[in-house]
Amino acid sequence: MNRTVCFLRDALWRVLFILFLPLSAAALPDPEAFVNPPPDRTRVGAVIPLTGSDEAARETAMRQLERAKSLAFGFVLFDLPAETEGFWETWQAVTKRAKQLRLPLGFTDFALLNETSAPTASVQFSRHINRVLFQSQTNLPETYGTTLIGYHFPGHSVTNPPWPSTAADTNLWRETYAVTLRDLVQESGLDAGLSVEHAPLPPEEVGFFFKQPIFPLATNAWECERNTRAGGGARTMARLDCWGQLPVESPAALVTNRQAFARVSLLHDGATRILFPFPEGISSDDETFRALQTLCTFFNRCQWLLAQGDPPADFLYIGENPPDFLVPYALDRAAPAMLQSARPKQRDLLFPSGRRYPRLLVQSGALREHPGLAALLNRYRTAGITVGQTDTDDASPPFPVWRDAADLPIPPPYRATPDNTNLLFRITRRKPASGTILLVSNTTGESGTLRVDFPDPPKGSVECWNPEDGTRVPLPLLPPAGVELPLPPFASRFIVTP
Repeated sequence: MNRTVCFLRDALWRVLFILFLPLSAAALPDPEAFVNPPPDRTRVGAVIPLTGSDEAARETAMRQLERAKSLAFGFVLFDLPAETEGFWETWQAVTKRAKQLRLPLGFTDFALLNETSAPTASVQFSRHINRVLFQSQTNLPETYGTTLIGYHFPGHSVTNPPWPSTAADTNLWRETYAVTLRDLVQESGLDAGLSVEHAPLPPEEVGFFFKQPIFPLATNAWECERNTRAGGGARTMARLDCWGQLPVESPAALVTNRQAFARVSLLHDGATRILFPFPEGISSDDETFRALQTLCTFFNRCQWLLAQGDPPADFLYIGENPPDFLVPYALDRAAPAMLQSARPKQRDLLFPSGRRYPRLLVQSGALREHPGLAALLNRYRTAGITVGQTDTDDASPPFPVWRDAADLPIPPPYRATPDNTNLLFRITRRKPASGTILLVSNTTGESGTLRVDFPDPPKGSVECWNPEDGTRVPLPLLPPAGVELPLPPFASRFIVTP
C-alpha cells in the first residue's frame, strides 16, 4: 500500500512539474532573443557624416548604410553639411536606400540659423525652424522613421554655448525656443532630440521638451550627475529613446583593453540606447569591423534585456546629488518646473506621460532655491502623496526629514556587498511582469565577487546572463535570499529572477 501511494505521489509531482514548466520558463525573458537581439528600437545607433551632395558622396552614404546594417545598428543619423539644393536630392536617395534596408534614419547637427549668432527674437527663430521643417516634409516622401535630432547653433562650440546661463535666459529658452521646437517638430510628424550640453535648461527638462534626449559619456562626478538627472527626467516623461553618446575612440583598442565594456555606464545613467559617433565613417578594416561587431552585440544584448521590464520608480527625486543611502533605490527625477504639468490622482502624482509616483523626496537645497516649491509639495501631501526631504539644518523643516535608509517608508529592493573593498559597482533594476532584472557592472580594473541579497526569496532559479557571450548560468541561492556574482574587470552581468 505504501509503495503504491509513493508511486502515485511521485507520478503526480512529475505531472505537475511538466504542467508548470512552461509557466516557469515563460516568466524569464526569451534567451534566444538575448543571444541574437531582434531588429527593433532597442538596438544601438550610429552617427555618420554625409560628406556632400555629389554622386561620390551619395555612393559613400549608401555603403555606410550597408555597413551599419551588417553591424546590427538599429538607427543611423547622418551628420549633415550646409543646406544646398543638391543636398535634398542626395538626402532623398539616401532615405530610399534606408527604407529598402529597413533601417530607421534621421539627421543630426542641422543648423537652426545661418548666421553665427544666437536667436534674439522668437519670430526669427520660428521663421527659420518653420522653413527647415517645411523642406523636410516636402522633400522626404520616402523617409522611413525620420528623426530630426541634435540641433546646434553654428559658430558656437559645446563648451561655449550661444547664451549665458542666467535665470532670465533659461526662462526665455524654456518658454520660447524649447516650446517652439517641440510644437513645430511634433506638428510635422517628426521627433526632436537635444543634447543636455546644448540647452540652458536643467538636465531633467531636456526629456520634458524633447522626445529623444541625448547625453555624452561622463568623465567626472559632475557629468555623471548631469546624465543621471537627464535620464531620470526622461523616465518621468516615459521617453522610450534616451541616447547615451560614446566618445570618438578606436573600437579595436577599446575591445583590446576591455575599457569599451565600462561604457555601459551610460545605461546606468539612464540611457536606453547607445549612440556610436563615426566622424570619418564606419571603417571597412577587418579588425575594426570585428571590434565593432563585439561592441554592438554587447550593447544590443544589454539594451534588449533592460527593455524586457519597466523601470521602477521607488521615489520621484527633486534636487541634485541624492545622498548615498538612496543608491539601491530607483529614482526618477523632476525639475521644479516640470511639476506644474503633474496632478494628484488617487494618492499618486500623475504626469502626462502616465508615470505615477506615490512617494516624493525633495532636496532641502531645492526648497531654498525655489520659494514656491514647498507650498506646491504641501498641496500634494494634502492629497495623500508621501513627501519627505533630505538632511536639513532647518529648525522647523516643512516635511519629514529622511536622513538614512531606516527613515524611508519602504525597504531597499536589494543589498549589495562586495568581497573586495576596492570593487566599485553600479546596479540598474528593471521590473518585468514577474521577477527582477538587475544589470550589475564592475567599474574597476579589479576582479571581485558581489553578494546581492533580496528582501524575499526568488520564486525560482536565479540566473546570471552574460551580455559579452550570450551565455546563461544558474546562481545558487544562499540563505536567506542571496546570490554571489563573480565580476571580472570592467565586466557587466545580469541577475535574472523569475
